[in-house]
Parts: sequence; C-alpha cells; structure tokens
Amino acid sequence: MQKTKKGLKVNIKARSLVLSFSVFILLLYWLLLDVVSVIATTAISVSVIVSILSLFFLHSRKKFAQKVENLQLAIFSLLICIFVLEVFAALAPGMIPLGIRNFIATEDIAEVRESSVEYLDESPYVKFKANTLVRSQGFRGTDEQFAYEWLTDAKGFKNHPSLAALKQVDVVAVGDSFTEGMGVSTENIWPSLLSDGGVTTYNLGVQGYAPKQMEGSFRLYGFPLRPKVVLIGYTAGTFDREASFFDEVLAMNSKEFTGGIQSSVSREVRVQSKFFVPALFLFVESRFSFGKVAAFVKQAEGKNVEIIFPLFERYEQEIEKAGRDDSRLKDLGESREWTSTLDSFSRIQEMADSLDAEVVLLYFPHRSSVYFEKATGTMLPEDSFEKRESSLLAEYAMQEGMEFIDLSDVLGDEVMMLSESSDVSDFPFLEIDGHLSEKGHEIVADELLPLLQE
Repeated sequence: MQKTKKGLKVNIKARSLVLSFSVFILLLYWLLLDVVSVIATTAISVSVIVSILSLFFLHSRKKFAQKVENLQLAIFSLLICIFVLEVFAALAPGMIPLGIRNFIATEDIAEVRESSVEYLDESPYVKFKANTLVRSQGFRGTDEQFAYEWLTDAKGFKNHPSLAALKQVDVVAVGDSFTEGMGVSTENIWPSLLSDGGVTTYNLGVQGYAPKQMEGSFRLYGFPLRPKVVLIGYTAGTFDREASFFDEVLAMNSKEFTGGIQSSVSREVRVQSKFFVPALFLFVESRFSFGKVAAFVKQAEGKNVEIIFPLFERYEQEIEKAGRDDSRLKDLGESREWTSTLDSFSRIQEMADSLDAEVVLLYFPHRSSVYFEKATGTMLPEDSFEKRESSLLAEYAMQEGMEFIDLSDVLGDEVMMLSESSDVSDFPFLEIDGHLSEKGHEIVADELLPLLQE
C-alpha cells in the first residue's frame, strides 16, 4: 500500500512537472507569437485549454481525466518537437526551404533588403545593385515552381555576366518583371535565349517598373550600348503605375515605388514570424488558401464561366475575371496614366531614332487571358480589358512607326495544344505565380528571334 501511495505521489509529481513545462512554454509562445495565424492561434488555444483541464484533473483517476492526461502528454511531445525544430532552424537556417524561409523575419531584414537596391536622383529612381543576390519576396510556390534567387550583373540587371562588359549590343530590352524574367533562372529567360541565338540582347527589365522607369533605364543604361533594336516589354495593365511618379520628388523622398522592386525595400511586404514553426503555419496557410479562396469567391458571386479543361480549374477565379468587363476600361486612352505611358514610349522612340535603331513594342498578356479559350471553350470577349488595351497600343505603335507584337496569340496557340496528360512544365506560365515559365520564355524567344535576325 505504501509503495502504491509513493508511486502515486511520484506519478503526480512527474505529471505536475510536465504540465508546468507545457503551460510555461505555451504561454511564452502565445505571448511571443508575432503573426496572426489561424492555425497557430487555434492550436495554442486548444493546448492551453487541455493544460488547464489537466491541472484541474491532476488528482483524479476517472477515465475522462486519463484521456485528458493522454492528450496532455501528446501536447508535451509536440512541444518537444517544436523546441527541436526551432533549435534546428536557428543553427541551420540554410537547410530551410526558401518557400518557408520567406515567412521567417530576421532582425536585419530591412538592412538586408536595402543592401540589394540603390536609389537614383532621376528615373528609374531605384534599381538593384551590381553583383548582388536578389531574392523575391512572398510565397510563389516551392523552389521547383519558382526561382527565388538570382545574381545581378556588373550593372545591376539580370543578364549573363559577360554581357555587362560589352560596349555595344544588338538589342536592348526594357520592361518590368515579364522582361526581367521573374521566377525563372537567368539562363532561361527570353533575353538570354535571344543572346544564345546569336542576337546579343541586354536585359534592362526590372520587376515593378513603370513606363517612366523603362524610359529612364534606357536613357542611362541602354542608349550608351547603341543597339540596333529596342524592345519595349509592356505587361497588360501596368500603365497605372505611372501615377506613382507624377510627383517625382515625393517618389524619391518617400522611396515608394511599385511592384517587385518595392517588395525589396519595404519592411512590411508580407506577414512574417521570428520563429520557424509559426512561419511554417503561414506557409501552409498560403498554400491552403490558394485554391480555397477562389472556391469561396465563386460560391459567393456565382459562376459565369464553365471550366472544361481540368488542368486550369485552379485558375477559375482569374479566368472568370478576364472574361468580364474591367472597371479600368474607362481609363484606356483617356487617363493621365495612359497618356504618360505613351509619352514615355515616344521618348524612347526619339532616342532610338537618334541611333537609327528600330523600336518594337511587345505586349505581354496575363495568364488568365491566355488560358481563357482553352479553359472555357469560348473566345475571350472582344470588349475585355486586354483586347481593348492591345488594340489601342497597336494603333499607337502604327502612328509612331513602331513594330507591335501582341504575344497573346503565340502563347495562346501553345496553350491550345495542351492535353489533360500535359505536364505543368508545358504551361507557358508558372504553376503558382503568374509570370512566364521557362516554356513561356522559350515561346517568346522563338517568336522574336527570326524577326531580330533579319
């Protein structure tokens, strides 16, 4: 009997220590939790409730109390695992996949981002520094689905290192992320493929650039290369970025820019955590919500299109939006942003004329428009935003004496050849992120190379 009582006391003491440790760690984690994560908050709340119940039933021998105790032991084991994971992440951060690492904040994150860019007193105002590792922010897929990191050349742009040393090139390409080649390694982007095809092409594309910045980058870095051809890569709908530069002094002083380049200098780019496990929760939530949000919106708004190609079901929300009239249609041809965009392109044309160089205006469509016909079995409506925008730019290019190439058709033709057995590597756009894939860059290069070789 004495042994039984003694064993019971030892058991209660051990349970008390386990319970105390669990409550302490849970409360500490709760207080230090620096993100609003549904998964993390729910898990900690449930664990705290179980711990309190365990404390209440500490001396009870009822079956329900034993079940609570077993659950508490499971929580204790989980806390040990979390502790081990946090230690591992702290000692070997390089072993953490980039997709998860993007949700982990560091104390010097602002300093790290600032170190990757430089500011100018004139357009393009901001650019990546030379010979610097650039890392895309936010969740855009796994490391296999998106190339998060790349190294700038000696001038700060995305090119083969050897190109930066050239005094003259055949082609200079200006643009935003679709020209820069966001999400794809340097050797596989369309400007690099053009160079591989014998047409030396220097890539001045920078993620998030507005037309005014494209003009500025050509003036400072493209014009001195005295190209024979200037390619202007315009991505659908980016004319509205011009609004950020109506007050140039304010833009430079506030360091408020647009798109991807801004995500490299802004501290609050995405929700992050100082700890590995909450960052893991954020990573899971980002992937979980990708398809769920689209389904929720579809149920709430009603379905206007029927997706008949199963591989594109995950893009249903954006495809549906592409088929509707866009609220920005009224801005085409009339807004200050649109006029400013065309003015920037005209000034690029003037600089090219002084070099006796040709200008080609490229129109990069979004994934939703390119996938629309294959996904729905119907043509993209003529009154859709991108159809109207492309038509207006074609008219402008004709007036200015520019060549105009709408890449919608060549990308769309490739999509129409896809079958349900096609691999995701055959898609011209990335699986998660909406930029061109390696296949898409290959299609663009194949379309441009014969024209440039002439």
